[in-house]
Amino acid sequence: VLGLLLFAAVFMILQEPYIRYISRISDAVQSISEGNLNTKVDVTGDDELSSMAANLNRMAEDIRQLIEKERE
Repeated sequence: VLGLLLFAAVFMILQEPYIRYISRISDAVQSISEGNLNTKVDVTGDDELSSMAANLNRMAEDIRQLIEKERE
């Protein structure tokens, strides 16, 4: 039981930066869905999460440009 608790604690400590990054991406998605297309997520690292953040930034920029073009 002690080993399991120790494993869980170490796992949570090691995963905490990823959880914060996912939370920032989630906050950005919420902000974009509310219409704030100037939202950007800092892209850190070279993994699936950073790829998702870069794609989210690109998507928001593309939508913003399309809206500006439509207004013209």
